[in-house]
Amino acid sequence: MKIGILGGTFDPPHRVHFNMAATARQTLGLDVVYLMPCGTPPHKDGSHAASRFYRYEMCRLGAMGYLGVEVSDFEIYQLTPNYSYSTLERFAAEHPGDDITFLMGQDSLNMLLKWVHPERLVKAVKIGVFVRGDESYDKLMREANEQIERITSSIGGHFSLIRITPSDLSATQIRESIRSGRDVSGDLVPVVCDFIKSRGLYADKMEMDYTDIEKIIKKKLKKSRYRHTIGVCYTACALAMRYDVDVDDARLAGLLHDCAKSMDDNELTRFCKKHDLGITKAEEKSPHLLHSKVGAYLAKKEFGVDDDEILHAIAVHTTGCPEMSLLDMVIFVADYIEPNRYEAPRLTEIRQMAFRDIISAIVMILDDTIFYVRERGMYMDPLTEETYVYYKKIVDEREEV
Repeated sequence: MKIGILGGTFDPPHRVHFNMAATARQTLGLDVVYLMPCGTPPHKDGSHAASRFYRYEMCRLGAMGYLGVEVSDFEIYQLTPNYSYSTLERFAAEHPGDDITFLMGQDSLNMLLKWVHPERLVKAVKIGVFVRGDESYDKLMREANEQIERITSSIGGHFSLIRITPSDLSATQIRESIRSGRDVSGDLVPVVCDFIKSRGLYADKMEMDYTDIEKIIKKKLKKSRYRHTIGVCYTACALAMRYDVDVDDARLAGLLHDCAKSMDDNELTRFCKKHDLGITKAEEKSPHLLHSKVGAYLAKKEFGVDDDEILHAIAVHTTGCPEMSLLDMVIFVADYIEPNRYEAPRLTEIRQMAFRDIISAIVMILDDTIFYVRERGMYMDPLTEETYVYYKKIVDEREEV
């Protein structure tokens, strides 16, 4: 099988990318050309605007309209930067007997001898080089052939030239156009354009991707708190499936519910005063409670979450409140029963109840919380008591029926 590989960031993939792949396939007689979006580019700072999974999905959608052009996830799951020689050696090892051609632009050809281990790259695969077919085509062809002679005399290799239609279009230009509100529909395959619009990608104020948020949370929180956070995420997703709550909303709220836990009590207090968030009497006596409202604020301002239901679930996940939404309940309960918890009384019973009757589980959690606080002479947040009274009444009335 004759395979072509066109790698890149593809942030976003545009019409020129797909046309290049199709042209290479036809010119070189390839069976398939794979677009291979990178996970972590070795020569970039990781600040590309869309996550690796969004970039992969845009490539996948766009390639559907081009015969013999497909997308590979070979680099998507790599968490460390990969140099081309390493990727291509591994790809070739997984495709023994296949004829593989790595596709690059003429600028890359000119720099090839300065790449990391170019001798290993040209040994692993053939090289296809795109040459712009404009008025300077003959000059560019001569320059490409001269460069190929220098390379082959130094490290060997097998090279082919591919004439392409000239274009100055770039992904950077497209991102800037989107931020400026200019129309880019002519630069993108329609399904890619629709994908970008539906997710608000590349806008000035863009909701961050879950994967990017998780990286930040992992860096901000202590290891034990991050482990708890991930436990809440998975538990919230399970409860969301049980009670027909949007799983993505539950997952995001779970990820961000403790995003302010990196602050100590003094920092939380100062933050609330600075941003006019208000501090209740209970929060003055127990400043750690402030992490819920500060977390909701950070979720909106730092992480771009504009869904009021998600923000409310984060804000009330510690105390609860009367008339909680199902998402509120899911996060409140998940925070208490996630797998890394082990000290709370009746934990096994509450975990079992949570998947049978979430309101009864809430009452059990609040009952045990109130007992714990009072037994130790701690100040009780009135909202916790109000929440307990509200839901205890619901459970009692159901039992009377």
